[in-house]
Amino acid sequence: MIQSPDSDPIRQAKSGDLEAVRSCVAAAYGRYEEKIGKPAGPVLANYDLLISQERVHVLAIQDEIVGVLVLVPQSEFMLMDNVAVHPDSQGKGLGSILIAYAEQCAVRS
Repeated sequence: MIQSPDSDPIRQAKSGDLEAVRSCVAAAYGRYEEKIGKPAGPVLANYDLLISQERVHVLAIQDEIVGVLVLVPQSEFMLMDNVAVHPDSQGKGLGSILIAYAEQCAVRS
């Protein structure tokens, strides 16, 4: 399993993570709302359903969710539907860590 810079793992999201996942995604995409006149698509996703389908992975640092990855398995490939890093944690390479994790998941599936 890929480790974040503080040795906290990327893990499957749990139902108790729902609000933190929504908050992280909303913060990550918030700057686009004014430009497009509505919330970005990933903000509107049904994360309750996606978490129950085991499609959401989170990157937590010191028990705080700072990154969200949504993977949707397809018959012959893995769709990386969303990669979001909270603005307070951007610029630290966390998006690259999430993408590398997605690549590992794709290879395993």
